[in-house]
Amino acid sequence: MSKRLSDLHQDKEKLEIIKWVVTLKDRAVLEVLKMLKDNPKKIDWWHGIAENENKAIKLRNLELEE
Repeated sequence: MSKRLSDLHQDKEKLEIIKWVVTLKDRAVLEVLKMLKDNPKKIDWWHGIAENENKAIKLRNLELEE
């Protein structure tokens, strides 16, 4: 894939994420996103989140796959 197509694909993915984020009502997911934004270099964030946050993320991933 050319660099230009790759950039366009990445921009499309970003827009899809933005559209999804603006519809979120789950405070736990919003908190995880905020944590990711505030700590972009933190690698082990997944292990530091609460179990309900972990479940919310996994559930959302399943919904996106459908």
